[in-house]
Amino acid sequence: MKTLNALALCAFLTPSCLLAQTSAQAPHYVAFSIGMADVELEELGAISVNEDDSDTAFGIAFGTMADKHFGFEVGHRTLYSEDGEKISGLDFGILLLAPEDEDVTLYGKFGLFRWSFDSPYVEDSSSRVTIPAQSSSGMSPYFGFGLDFKVDNEVSVGFEWLRYSIDPDIRGCVRRDCVTIGSEWSINAIGLVLRSRFF
Repeated sequence: MKTLNALALCAFLTPSCLLAQTSAQAPHYVAFSIGMADVELEELGAISVNEDDSDTAFGIAFGTMADKHFGFEVGHRTLYSEDGEKISGLDFGILLLAPEDEDVTLYGKFGLFRWSFDSPYVEDSSSRVTIPAQSSSGMSPYFGFGLDFKVDNEVSVGFEWLRYSIDPDIRGCVRRDCVTIGSEWSINAIGLVLRSRFF
């Protein structure tokens, strides 16, 4: 009874006390990630190809947990940046956490990736093919999973794997004849994640 009276008095006199009790059940966090992304060009127009490359991937994300098994996240990632070619964007995701272990948390993640694809001017003098500098953007789904290891009540470290896909249009020219064709890329990113919780 004394505990109930104390909570009631706290909520009446200082509403922020009740807010603190609520936020403790639904913490916010910031996550930093760094790793590698394997980028594969799968289709160019109607032609199936298999050309891949890899580069350092990194990102930052902010999230909030609605409860201990369900949360939301928004972040920015750079998946590829080499020789003037860049793939980056914003991801908007939903987190689903497995039944909580004391020190280890397994989670799944899925959502939408608002991607941006930039490429530089390229010229092949022998075939007289040029690809103008261009930029395109779009929205596509992504999914993945991760594993967090608790360091203390505020910090955890772990790793996650994420699968993205993008389909930018690419414009190319042979002499003065130019054409725009579609392309499909798949991206597998795996990295280390440092997560810091705050209230």
